[in-house]
Amino acid sequence: MKFTRLLIIVAVAYVLTCAALFFFQRTLLFPGASNEVISYDAEAPWGQWVSIDTADGERLAALYEPPAQGKPVILLFHGNADRISGYFFLAGLAKEQGYGLLAPAFRGYPGSTGKPSEDGILEDGRSTWHWLRRQLPDAPIAIVGWSLGSGVAVNTAAEHDPAAVVLLSSYDSIASVATDKFPLLPVHWLIRDPLHSDQRIRKIRAPKLFLHGEFDPTISMARGKALFDLATEPKKFIELKGEGHDIWTHEALEKLFDFLNDSLRRTENDE
Repeated sequence: MKFTRLLIIVAVAYVLTCAALFFFQRTLLFPGASNEVISYDAEAPWGQWVSIDTADGERLAALYEPPAQGKPVILLFHGNADRISGYFFLAGLAKEQGYGLLAPAFRGYPGSTGKPSEDGILEDGRSTWHWLRRQLPDAPIAIVGWSLGSGVAVNTAAEHDPAAVVLLSSYDSIASVATDKFPLLPVHWLIRDPLHSDQRIRKIRAPKLFLHGEFDPTISMARGKALFDLATEPKKFIELKGEGHDIWTHEALEKLFDFLNDSLRRTENDE
């Protein structure tokens, strides 16, 4: 009798845990999203604030630094707890090399309207690509995605034709990452935003760089390597020794710009 009661308690707890994961998963996946109203009227240290309308009626805040004449521009997709004001440093580094930068805030994140979902943030990627192409019809675009944003970067690159792609702390799918976190739960049945980069990466023909921290506790390096293994050539994987999830280090930035400079130089020579 006691054993039967214990089984019932365990079963109820399991079902409640599954229900909680299903209904609250977007709070876990998009912790940086909020209804907070942010004013981007203040002058940015580098670049300017712009507003981008999406095809489905949302409005995104974005940090924009135009490139020097004839130079490429970086289209950056941020992580799940980010604010785009945290990327002033990258806008400054890009400007030093003549690069431009466009860093949009996903829908639902401070400064942007709407609520985040897989379909929504993938549309954010498409809309920002088209906005950037209207501003700079001929400039090479390098797509960079960190963490959550790597999935948007992969999808955007698969649908368009970037000059290069850099993925930092990337994953094969959010479903796989969630399975790592909750191995006893039927995650693949419960996940609402699986973000299957593994189903899209093969479509990208541009040169690809993967950067991943050796001790990443959020997205294991195994997830990044699984995506790398699926990618077509040309590609390169760099393990950042001793680093965790937030890998915006001097070493990572140096490797990122070295890769972009080399890839874009090769593209120019091929043309």
